[in-house]
Amino acid sequence: GYPKPIITWKKAIGASPGEYKDFLYEPNVVQYPNGTIHFKKITKESQGHFLCEAKNEIGSGVSKVIFLKVNVAAHFAMKNKQIFIARGKQVHIQCNVQGDTPIDLKWRIQNSQQHLDESIDASAKVNIYGPPFIREMPKITGVSGKDLVIKCPVAGYPIDKIHWERDGQTLPINRRQRAYANGTLIIEQLQRLEDAGTYTCMAQSREKQTARRNVEIQVLVPPKIMPIQAMTNMLREGMRAAISCQILEGDLPVSFRWERNGKPVIGTGNEVIRRLDEYSASLVVEHISSEHSGNYSCIASNVAGTEKFTVPLTVNVPPKWVIEPKDSAAQFIGKRLVHDASPELLYWFSEQTLQPGPTVSLKCVATGNPPPQFQWTLDGFPIPDSSRFLVGQYVTIHDDVISHVNISNVKDEDGGEYSCTAQNSIGK
Repeated sequence: GYPKPIITWKKAIGASPGEYKDFLYEPNVVQYPNGTIHFKKITKESQGHFLCEAKNEIGSGVSKVIFLKVNVAAHFAMKNKQIFIARGKQVHIQCNVQGDTPIDLKWRIQNSQQHLDESIDASAKVNIYGPPFIREMPKITGVSGKDLVIKCPVAGYPIDKIHWERDGQTLPINRRQRAYANGTLIIEQLQRLEDAGTYTCMAQSREKQTARRNVEIQVLVPPKIMPIQAMTNMLREGMRAAISCQILEGDLPVSFRWERNGKPVIGTGNEVIRRLDEYSASLVVEHISSEHSGNYSCIASNVAGTEKFTVPLTVNVPPKWVIEPKDSAAQFIGKRLVHDASPELLYWFSEQTLQPGPTVSLKCVATGNPPPQFQWTLDGFPIPDSSRFLVGQYVTIHDDVISHVNISNVKDEDGGEYSCTAQNSIGK
């Protein structure tokens, strides 16, 4: 409208639409000149029914009612607590969670390899008065080269100390092992030969009562692919290409698959995938052509992980005419037959309307031989000599010439008619 209206927002009093009052802008709420309100940090208190009113000297208008609903993620009122109880008594554990329903709750007893996610988990440690007891631990599996964290599931209270042993030696026995007083054992950069085996957790009370429990640690080894030689400047069109992929280590079974330029190779047409043995596979391409050039990847996987090795393959192809030349005024440049031609504009910018402040880029694309040079003008005069104006050009792989003008921090005086002219020795 005209005169330009003043826009105000109103929020309903209470949970239902009815009576409204002017919306009191909080520090984290901003209203833009066009009337948009932006909540930088939204809370449950932001929820409600809103409407906006536009008013000038001629009259006023009111929008439809808008309901803003704010969903609150589930979160715990208390994250961690401890409970002390005598053996044989009943224990009550309360999970106090807040947030919008429905909320899915799950309970579990933490085992030797489970760890709390502080963002979604809350825990209660139940301390049962009595001698120490260690729950049975299933076989623990780790991956070679990765870190392994084990927690000793000790019950009983009070516990004086917890420690880990292996082959009668108290851990740690090397720099990759860290043992903590709460029964946590960390082994960094697992190694099968050194770390696989039987470990013992021992807990002791103040009265010197003890409990022991063994756990077996198994270390799995992911595939390791032997480096594959790059196949560049080796192959001519019509030859046979064979890429072999072999693993140096890794637990069986191992599966192999192939990709070219990130897309699966399924072994159809003149591409054949062969499984040589348990440890190797090959990709054979019969009668290769330029279409088979690209980056080939062998991907080996087992239960412990996946490894990928990529090699480039290029196919040398002799030159051939795409269009048979006819008599004409032309010249050879390198191995390419090129005709002299005046520039031809392939792309040019269109009219733009901007607010002061942002950066704008204008672009022209032209082709011609010799490659054209560009000249830019503003309202018929050369582009201003200013650090805010950056003019540049480059040649694409298709021999098109792209010229651009980048204007930073656009100002009112930058407006006008911009022109680009492409010119070479033949014309413009």
